Amino acid sequence: MSVEITHRTLAPRVVASVRDTIPTYRDEGLLWQRLMSALPAAGARPAEGGTASATFHDPEPVETGPDVEVQLDVAAPFTGSTELACVEVGEQQVACAVLRGPYDGIGEVMEALGRWIPEQGLTFAGPMFTIYVVSPSEDPDPSAWVTEVCVPVAPAG
Repeated sequence: MSVEITHRTLAPRVVASVRDTIPTYRDEGLLWQRLMSALPAAGARPAEGGTASATFHDPEPVETGPDVEVQLDVAAPFTGSTELACVEVGEQQVACAVLRGPYDGIGEVMEALGRWIPEQGLTFAGPMFTIYVVSPSEDPDPSAWVTEVCVPVAPAG
């Protein structure tokens, strides 16, 4: 697979967030269910044209018990609760690669990012996250999924 990588700036945003340890990466949908059911009670609503993303907080991939945070852009700040946090995400410099198709290609994309980042005079500056451009909730066919795999970066040195 050919991996195209870009360096770009992501604008600040306000998100609804649910973070937890889940049994496996395949169980991420449980966090999305919790987030979507908690939105109305919090008085939060999704932002027009906003993004859905997931941050993977473990320093390395794990077989079981990953620490995952799902985020959905919201139209305005809201008062968080024990179930749903309101988080202001600042502007971010990221290295970003697009994965087209099923998520089992993420390992290859991360390897490419791991080579590209130092070649550009950059260093890792935070946990990897994905932005779901076309997600399973929008199309159940894995060949239609489009995922941006992003890593926060900073100048090396």
